[in-house]
Amino acid sequence: RPIEVDDRRDTMLVNNFLQSSAVDVSLLGFLDFCKRFDYVRPLFIIHDALMFECSPEHLGAVREYVDNGFAIQKLGNFPLKLTELS
Repeated sequence: RPIEVDDRRDTMLVNNFLQSSAVDVSLLGFLDFCKRFDYVRPLFIIHDALMFECSPEHLGAVREYVDNGFAIQKLGNFPLKLTELS
């Protein structure tokens, strides 16, 4: 997608490209996660974190997914972290 740069510093283009790409990876990961686990109830997104609810009986499958990370062909495997709140 086109990236508009208003700042004259060359580093801004690289910074905007990297941030934009990181957001794309996050959103692809959230979509993959929600499709794979249709029993998970997504609540909201904060930056690069997806807050969701699921029953304790499904946490094993969710942990396994997180432990494996999110793989995107030709880009690599992106590590994930699960923090449980009660």
